[in-house]
Amino acid sequence: GSTFASVAYSPLAYSKTSNIGHTGYYMAVMDATGDRKPYGGSVVLYTTDSGNGPVVKSTFKRPAIPAKGLPTNS
Repeated sequence: GSTFASVAYSPLAYSKTSNIGHTGYYMAVMDATGDRKPYGGSVVLYTTDSGNGPVVKSTFKRPAIPAKGLPTNS
């Protein structure tokens, strides 16, 4: 999940026994047309674990999106 290129801003969390999914979020403001703009003007990603861990700013850097947006997983 840490190297799988996607449009997501947060890394995926999974193991042999769990498929948690995305581990982070960011706040956005939606206008009347449905467009989302990051709250405060820029994306600040927050992440936590699925238990009772603290919410912290993420240092995750999204991998570059591959040509045509199709991941190769390589």
